[in-house]
Amino acid sequence: MGMTQPFGHEKLIIYQKGMSFMTLRSALLDRLDRRVAACDHLDRGAESIVVNIAHASNTWLPKERIVYLGHANGSAIECAACLDVLVAKALLASTEAYPGKSLLAEIVSMLIAMRKTAANRACETHAQYHTRVGNLFTHEDLEVYQVALQLIARLSKAATHE
Repeated sequence: MGMTQPFGHEKLIIYQKGMSFMTLRSALLDRLDRRVAACDHLDRGAESIVVNIAHASNTWLPKERIVYLGHANGSAIECAACLDVLVAKALLASTEAYPGKSLLAEIVSMLIAMRKTAANRACETHAQYHTRVGNLFTHEDLEVYQVALQLIARLSKAATHE
């Protein structure tokens, strides 16, 4: 008996990148205290990325495809924020988080391009994703986001000194 053909979504570069992030996420989570909420969000968010890409690949209705791609995009940004939280809590070094965030930025770029061309079946052109200040994600440019991460870092330090 020969090998079965993979599902269509398994052939997509973006799906393969999502699976690469799943592997990276597992390696990070294996080293961390899983009682931290960001770990659970990271775990579920990574799964949501690939599941929603698969759903988007399998639907014929452009509006439905846009919704699934939007969910995958939101999950990718959620994962990036989780990595920031883990760095702010000093559970990860920023150098440890960067490969994951970089991969997520690629995924977000591809998802944005796919949403723009949702009338087409599956387009994986790669529109470069940039922010004003040179961060990987636009939410990182927000002062309120940076202040919130500083607060998380201070609270985490205070909790460990009790």
